[in-house]
Amino acid sequence: MSEAAFQRLPIEVNASIAGYLDDADLCNFTLVCRNTHAAVNCQASPAWRELFLRAFDLSPCISNEKLKNVYQVRRKWLNKGTDSTFFRAGRSSNEQQCLRVLRSLINESFVRLREDEDCKISLNLEVLSRFVDNSKILVHFLDSRVLNKVNPLLLVIQVMMIHFQLNQAIFTTTLNFSVSQKAVYSSVQDEPMFLGPNQTEINMHLVAHTLNFFKHHMTHPEEGLYHTYTASAANKVNLWRKRLVNGAQSLGKKWAGVYAYLDHDELAAIRQSPAGDRLVLDNLNGEDQGGELQTLELHFPEEPAQWPNIFEKHLTALRHPSATYLDNVNMDAARKFASGRSSTRAQRRLAEPENTDISKVEEPVDPRAISFNFTGKGIDAEDFYASGWLNPLPPQQGIPGWQRMSMMKFFVDQEFESEEDSDGHGKFDMSTALGLMDESSLWAYEGVVLPGGETVVGSGWLEKRLHRLASGMEYGVGGANWRSLDGHSVAKVALVGTGSAGRWS
Repeated sequence: MSEAAFQRLPIEVNASIAGYLDDADLCNFTLVCRNTHAAVNCQASPAWRELFLRAFDLSPCISNEKLKNVYQVRRKWLNKGTDSTFFRAGRSSNEQQCLRVLRSLINESFVRLREDEDCKISLNLEVLSRFVDNSKILVHFLDSRVLNKVNPLLLVIQVMMIHFQLNQAIFTTTLNFSVSQKAVYSSVQDEPMFLGPNQTEINMHLVAHTLNFFKHHMTHPEEGLYHTYTASAANKVNLWRKRLVNGAQSLGKKWAGVYAYLDHDELAAIRQSPAGDRLVLDNLNGEDQGGELQTLELHFPEEPAQWPNIFEKHLTALRHPSATYLDNVNMDAARKFASGRSSTRAQRRLAEPENTDISKVEEPVDPRAISFNFTGKGIDAEDFYASGWLNPLPPQQGIPGWQRMSMMKFFVDQEFESEEDSDGHGKFDMSTALGLMDESSLWAYEGVVLPGGETVVGSGWLEKRLHRLASGMEYGVGGANWRSLDGHSVAKVALVGTGSAGRWS
């Protein structure tokens, strides 16, 4: 077809043709003649919108011109980001540009195509998955040569992206496993889960080491946990499945978990050794119980369950800064914003959450979403009960959706009958369970719910002792999953979960 032919075609027809072209062909099409150039680049042209829709999740109310700019920026840096020199420390200007694009893809995943439609499949996750395969984003994960120099945004994005390897049980070399093992078994004094003056900054290095520790056990065929983890698709760690938003969010009901533990002598030895100098043989519950993962079913009562003083003493669930970090938001302004009644620009600015991505459409601050109380019952060789809280955490490096989980796991002196709710799920009277509680075996747990609610990383300790005994990770798989710590005398724990229904969200 000649240049003259395109010149004679209506601009609407040329715009329609452009909508079927890929990146390279679209660029060539703009060079055919003035008419094709205008058809692609005029503000009314749908060409760039069509191209964007085929590649990425699309938020509503974004102009064609902005979509063009965002599309070109994303394509540029996703391509440059596959350079073999990227992502050792992530501090060069080019690496930082690429990291900002990756963050926007994470934050904009599962956005709605229409106001009345929930996005069930995320194109952004497909883009991120291909990027993990084609780039070095995880190749240098926790590389000791640059670990202390790593850009905090790179580390947070690596924590999010390691889910792709865990979800597919991909065998990859685990860097610095011995360093991760020491971090996982470290004391709370050496590796606290929360940092900063308000304890709302997550110790992302500890989270990363825990993920690295369990990635090794779950994806290496010579490890005993590998066979349990890969036996069923339901055992796999899930990626996040909805848009990430701030605030406390309830979780799904059914979870399963695995944890690692050591005896006292081994624990003392690894804690006293320099990082990386000593390897110990980990014990995992997925190995010592015939391959059975520990299970837990959560319930979120309409009214908070009884929370004994001894629970609060060790977990500070109601006094931890994360439980009230939204107090610095003008709650009256937030309520007006949530109801569409913000009366002044100052009120709107004060109430609106920070927006670091391409879309101006954000979930408003919900002043009611401060904390969620939950109860639970599970099996870990024997029945146990749990009671705890979910507190919201602020965005970490611009990525929202983090929560603090605190929980007391306990056993009862005698069993009692449980009923079933209308959905066929077991329910129980927490007051009765607490009345029969064996106070000599209380296990406290503190963890971080990762954005999307499919993974939790945390630590556990025996209430009677003064030092932390276990720390670990939970993540959701196959629907909703829970990871918990179990009662072994001295243990650091990482938890891996599988579930048949529900979500941490």
